[in-house]
Amino acid sequence: AVAVDCKYSTACKCLGTNPGVDTTKFGINYGTTCSAWDSSDCAGHWNGTTFWQNASRNDWCCDDWCYVSEKCPLADDDSIISAMKFSYQACNGTSQSSSLAAPSAYSASNNTCEAPASCDCL
Repeated sequence: AVAVDCKYSTACKCLGTNPGVDTTKFGINYGTTCSAWDSSDCAGHWNGTTFWQNASRNDWCCDDWCYVSEKCPLADDDSIISAMKFSYQACNGTSQSSSLAAPSAYSASNNTCEAPASCDCL
């Protein structure tokens, strides 16, 4: 189910604002609507933080999310602004900006998200 279909849909709508975000680093619209905000230069923003995993994939960089109300039960604490909440679930499948077919995977070699390579099944 998508968050817009649940009884918390009002609380889990994107706020459309991002007060306190370093817009020089992340961009003026960072987190305001459903989008994979970290899909571009994810390593540049997050390498060296507790979120970055050098030994494993960082596919979370490719996930759509937005800032939501603190009343949204699907929200997590934000790592940039302690007073803000964000949610991946609020955006589940609703992004209008993603040019990739879901799911996409993070490519460390070019620091972007891309559609996973197809494979031959046995």
